[in-house]
Amino acid sequence: MKDRSLELKGWHKQVVCKKSKKRGSCKKKMAMMHNLYGQIDLATSAKYRAEEVLSRLSTKYPSFMKPMIRSNVSGGFWLSLPRLFCQLHMPRHDITVTLVDESQEEYKTKYLAERNGLSGGWRGFSLSHDLVEGDVLVFQLFRFCKLKVRIRKSSF
Repeated sequence: MKDRSLELKGWHKQVVCKKSKKRGSCKKKMAMMHNLYGQIDLATSAKYRAEEVLSRLSTKYPSFMKPMIRSNVSGGFWLSLPRLFCQLHMPRHDITVTLVDESQEEYKTKYLAERNGLSGGWRGFSLSHDLVEGDVLVFQLFRFCKLKVRIRKSSF
């Protein structure tokens, strides 16, 4: 029996099309996969650019990188923060956290200690910066409950 499936190989997601009974169906699948993974390549590029930013930051101030997923930028607008970061650098109670963007604009958000994340105010920040799934943010704590946020968009 002939195998009529696609294989994804390696980090770059090379598409290998095996024999198909229908003419042209392999080309359609390859085009569909290219479009799908083309979007991932953009996100990977944003991640790469964010990693560059992160590597250049002073280690004097704690920082972390956060790729945006659907729940961060639509619907509930919830942003979970890394647990270890919260345990080491954030208060153990709910508090207002200020996000400072690259234009030095400040956005007040509500930090929920029990859930290690940002809730109220995060939606405003997300919408103001047109954040979408695949964007990558670099956060750096530079004062008590003040985070500098550097945004690397998934599309140019």
